[in-house]
Amino acid sequence: MTRALNRVFDWGLLLLLLTGLLYCGYALWDTRDLYAREAYAREKTQVFKPSEGDEENLSLSEAVALNADVCGWLVIENTRIDYLLVQGNDNQFYLNYDPLRNFSIAGSIFLDHRCKRDFSGFHSILYGHHMSNGSMFSDLEKFGDEAFFNANERGWLHLPGATHRLQILAYLTVDAYDSPVFNPFIESPEERQAFLGYLRENARHLRDTGLDLDAKLLTLSTCSSDFTNARSVLIARIL
Repeated sequence: MTRALNRVFDWGLLLLLLTGLLYCGYALWDTRDLYAREAYAREKTQVFKPSEGDEENLSLSEAVALNADVCGWLVIENTRIDYLLVQGNDNQFYLNYDPLRNFSIAGSIFLDHRCKRDFSGFHSILYGHHMSNGSMFSDLEKFGDEAFFNANERGWLHLPGATHRLQILAYLTVDAYDSPVFNPFIESPEERQAFLGYLRENARHLRDTGLDLDAKLLTLSTCSSDFTNARSVLIARIL
């Protein structure tokens, strides 16, 4: 009887080990597949990145022909942030689809569906995943380091017909469900002044020279592990 119980125990332990190995193998495959899909989408969309000689950014028109949700291209200097931008009918679809509308857990960098597609409003908001391999919006966290923030303040926003330089003004860590930085409806002078006051009071790092009522501001947001529902946020001025 004891020998039979030992045999059952041995087989149970072996089954447990095999299950663990299979799970680890699947997790490794799933992670590699996730990164491969993101890399593939990045490679496929690089052909649409505006070049220096493309003053009208005609390459974006080619991307729009493939997906009418395409609205621009974003580059942040000295980071891996160099992506085609899209805007969907909601803020859910592009969490799990690439800019060419193929399924991808890495998703896309996308504009809040409530914002003006031409980025002409006072406050535009872009979202992107925080990927453990450093892709998408992961590099936003670099601006949490004061030395990196002070040394890097430029980016570019390419839109159909024009390119705008970005001046990076602030870095914050905020609650995703309790922060004015996720409000695109900031219109009146009083609302704008209150928003700028919030940035001055809550920013971890700040360049105050570009914060004025006539600015057009761009918020970049991604997940953060600092606390529950935390978001790393970079604020730039569209020039």
